[in-house]
Amino acid sequence: MKAIERDKAISYIQKFANRKVYLHLEMTMGAYTAHKNDKVHPASNFVKNVPIEFIHGTLSDSFPFRIGLKLAEGWVYAEGLTDYEFTDDGVLMFSESDQEGRLIAAVHLSDMPL
Repeated sequence: MKAIERDKAISYIQKFANRKVYLHLEMTMGAYTAHKNDKVHPASNFVKNVPIEFIHGTLSDSFPFRIGLKLAEGWVYAEGLTDYEFTDDGVLMFSESDQEGRLIAAVHLSDMPL
């Protein structure tokens, strides 16, 4: 993965617009380390292989980025994203990690379930 290049990443997002795609959305704030530190209050979410169809997708103007996917009846968004990759298999991945390389947030879009 590499640092998000906003315009390029938006063009990849738009390749998935207006058709059924699969969403993976994950966020964790301490859930992987709470067992080592009782002062950490863990919070997390995990959504995998949810079929969605979004009308428009974009990224915020400033780093770290927020992805927004406008659905017919709502929004999907995730904040704090720093890195991205568009794989040879056609999977668009965004992520953010902490200073120790542990995952904080991830968003993946794909044509097939992962």
